Amino acid sequence: MTHPTTGRSHSRRAPAFRVFDGLARHRRLVSAALALGVAAGLYGALHLRVDMSFRPTFTGNPTELEKTAAHERVFGQVGFRDLVAIAEVGDAADPRSLQQVTLLGERLRAIPSVIDVRDPLHFPFFDHLGTLHPGGVSGSLAPGASLDSDPARVLIADLLRAPAARRLVVGDGNRNLAVTASIDIPNEDFARRRAAVESFRRVVGGWSKESGIATQVTGYPEVEQAYADEVLASVLHSIALLVAMMLVILFVYFRRWSDVVTCLAGVTLSVPIVLGLMTALGQPFSIVNSQVLTLVLIVGIGQALHHQEEYRRRREAGRDHATANREAFAILAWPSFMTGLATTAGFAALMTADMRAIWSFGISTAVGVVVVYLVNWLTVPQLIQFFYRSSPAEAFVRTPASWTLSIMRSADGLLRRRTRMVACGFLLVTVALAIGGLSGLSIDQKVNEELPAGHPVLSAETTYERDLAGFLGPELSIRPTTEPANSDGQLATNELVA
Repeated sequence: MTHPTTGRSHSRRAPAFRVFDGLARHRRLVSAALALGVAAGLYGALHLRVDMSFRPTFTGNPTELEKTAAHERVFGQVGFRDLVAIAEVGDAADPRSLQQVTLLGERLRAIPSVIDVRDPLHFPFFDHLGTLHPGGVSGSLAPGASLDSDPARVLIADLLRAPAARRLVVGDGNRNLAVTASIDIPNEDFARRRAAVESFRRVVGGWSKESGIATQVTGYPEVEQAYADEVLASVLHSIALLVAMMLVILFVYFRRWSDVVTCLAGVTLSVPIVLGLMTALGQPFSIVNSQVLTLVLIVGIGQALHHQEEYRRRREAGRDHATANREAFAILAWPSFMTGLATTAGFAALMTADMRAIWSFGISTAVGVVVVYLVNWLTVPQLIQFFYRSSPAEAFVRTPASWTLSIMRSADGLLRRRTRMVACGFLLVTVALAIGGLSGLSIDQKVNEELPAGHPVLSAETTYERDLAGFLGPELSIRPTTEPANSDGQLATNELVA
C-alpha cells in the first residue's frame, strides 16, 4: 500500500505506526507519566539556581583563568567586590557634608559582609608639604577637633587637591563624594551577594533620607543585581508577549480554540520539565540561559503546528478521524525526529566552547529541544483524539477563500515557476546583508549598556565614570613574576592579570 500523494510505502512508516498504537493503548499511563514529569519539573524549577553574574560570560581560557585565580588568592577579587555610594553634596569642602558622609561610612562598616570602607575623611593622602597622612583627615586631627577649625580646613583643602583622592573619593568639580565598601563574598556566590547589596542599598537609602543628601548607588555587585532583575523581567515579558502573539496568530489561522490549545499545550507542559532538568544538571538560570525557554517555545510551537496541520490536511482529503490521526503521527515522525536531532546537535555543539556560559546554554537548550519534541509527541495526538474524535468530516472542508491558504498557494506557485530566480535573489540579498553587516560590526563588551535610558543603575554608573573612578568592570593588574632585578641588572618580567 502506498501513500496517495507521495507514493511511499506504508512499510517505511511501520515503526511509527507501532509507536502510535502503543501510545494509544496506554493513553492513561502516558498521561500519568507526563503529569508526574511536570510535577517533578515544577519541584525542580522551584530550586533552580539563579545566577545572573557576569563572570561566567568572561573568557574560559585555562591559562588566563589560572593567572586570575592566582592573583585573587593574593589580592582578592579586585574590582568585583566594591559597592559605591555617590553623595551629591554640592561642595566637597563643606565640613558638615564631610561629617555626614563619614557617618555613612561608619554605618556601612556595620554590615556583616563588609570588610573595608573607604570614605573621604579616612582616605590616606599627601599634603602640600609632601607629608603622608595615613589615617586621612580624621587621623591627623587632635581628638575632638572640629572640622571647622583652621587646621582641619587646611587638611581638607590638601585632600581635595591630592591626586590619589581625586576620582576615588572626590569627584571632578568637587560636587560629589564617594564612599566605597568592599564585601567579603566571592563573585560566584550570587545569592549571598544579593543580600549584601540589599543591605547596602537599605543603609544608604536610610542615610540619604536622614541627611537630605541625594545619593546614587553603583559598583560591580550592584550592577549585577540590577541586571538580574532586568533580565528576569525581560524574560517574563518576552515570553508573555510571545504566547500572546501566538494565541492571536493561531486563532486567526485556525479559528478554533481547540486547535490553539493543541498547539500550545505541549510547550506549556515542557517549560517546568526543562527548568527541572536544568536544576538536575546543575545549570543555572543565567543571563545567557534566560533565552532557553524562548527558543524551546518557538521550536515546540512550530512542531506542534505542523502536526496539527498534517491531521487537518488528511481530514480534508477524506480520512476518518482515527486514520488521519494515526497517519499524521507516522508521516511526521521521521522528519520531526531528524529535525529535532539536527537542532539538538547544533546546540550541543556549543558545549565545545571553553566559556562556561556558552557551554551551559548549549546543553540547556539541547535538553529543552529534546523535551519539547517528546512532550509534543505525547500530547498532540491525545489532544487531537480528545477534541476531534466526534467531529464530522464536514468540519474539515477546505475553504478556498481562506486568505492564509491563498498566500501559501501564491508563494508555492512563485517558487515553482521561478525557482532559480527566487534562490538567486535570496542568495544575493544574503550576501549583501552579510557584507553590510560585517563592515559595520563592532564589539562592545560593556555589561550594562543594554539598560534603558534613565535607569537608576545606568545613571549612577554614568556619574561614576564621568566624575569618579571610571568604568566599574574588571581591572588590569601588573605584578612581577621574578625579582625586580637580577645580578646582571636585567629587568624582571611581568605578567598581566585581568
